[in-house]
Amino acid sequence: MTEDPQPYLTYYTSQCQLALYDSGRHCSARQHQDITDVIIFIRQSFHFDAILQTLRNKYQNHVPQVPEPAMRRTIELAARIVTMHEIGKWQGTAPNQDRLVWDAGPLSNCLIGHYTAPALDGKVKLGEKLFNAVSLEKIAGFEIVWTNNIAEHLRLRDDGTLTVFPHATFLKAQIDYHHEHQFPPGFIRETLSTLALLFPQHNREVGRWISKQRRERQRQGEHLDDQLQACGVLSQDERQLKNFIHWRDRLQDLKQSFDDAEPQTPGQWWNDRRKRVQWWTFWVAAIALLSTVFFSAVQSVEGAIQVYKAYHPHS
Repeated sequence: MTEDPQPYLTYYTSQCQLALYDSGRHCSARQHQDITDVIIFIRQSFHFDAILQTLRNKYQNHVPQVPEPAMRRTIELAARIVTMHEIGKWQGTAPNQDRLVWDAGPLSNCLIGHYTAPALDGKVKLGEKLFNAVSLEKIAGFEIVWTNNIAEHLRLRDDGTLTVFPHATFLKAQIDYHHEHQFPPGFIRETLSTLALLFPQHNREVGRWISKQRRERQRQGEHLDDQLQACGVLSQDERQLKNFIHWRDRLQDLKQSFDDAEPQTPGQWWNDRRKRVQWWTFWVAAIALLSTVFFSAVQSVEGAIQVYKAYHPHS
C-alpha cells in the first residue's frame, strides 16, 4: 500500500484557511514560501522569540504595517503544520480541544511539556487481541471519531465517543525524514503502536470496518489515511501497557472502560466473546427461552384447532 498524502494536504489547506480568515488580516503569511521559511526555523530548533524577531525584520518596512499578532499567527500556523497539534487559540476551531500555547523556547520544549509522565502504573493488561477498534464499537458501544489533533488521540469522552488520530502517513514521514526530534522521545513510534493496536494489520474484520469508514468519509468529501491499517502487528510482549509512556493513561482508561462495559443489545451480546462461559450461558438460555416460547405457541395453535374441530366436526 502506497503513502497517501491527501489527508495531510487537506489538513494543510484547512489550517491555512483558518489562519487567513477575515481576508487574512490576522496572519502575515501570504504565500506558501512564507510558511515554509518559518517551518525551516522550527526544524532547526529556533526559539519562538528568535523566529518572531526574524519576522519583525522581514516586515519592518512593509506597507501597510504588519501587526505583531499577525506574525505570531504565522508562527503558530507553521507549528500546526509541522506537528498536527492545535497551537494557539484560533477562532473557528472546534471547542473542547487540547490546545498548546507556544510563546517561548523551541517548539519541541512545548510538546515535551505537554506530554507529562504517566500517572498510572500500567498494570492493566492489553493482552487479548480482541481489544481493537471494531470491538470497541461493536461490544462496548463506543463511537470512534477521527481527529486531526494528535493531542486529542485516544480521548474517551463521557458521551462514549473515542477520538482517534488516523494520520499514519504523517507519523511515518516524521521517521523517514528524521523529524522525530520535534516531538518527545519515542512519541511518534509509540503513537504508531497505538494504531497497530487498534487497527492490526491483516485483520480482515478491521479491514472491512475501515473500508466502510473510508466510503462514509468520501461521501463527505474527506479522506481516511490509506496507511491506517499498515502500522504492523504488535506481539504479545509489545502489547504490554508498560511499554507505553505518552499514551499509557488514556490506553489504561480505555481498556478499563472496555472491560467494564456490559452488552446492552443482542448484537453486542453476540459480538462479546470476552467471557466465553458467560457468552455460552447467555445464548443457551436465550435459545431455550425462544424454544419454549415457540413450542408453547405451537401447542396453543394445535389446541385451538382441536377445539374448533370439536365444535365444527364437519367443516
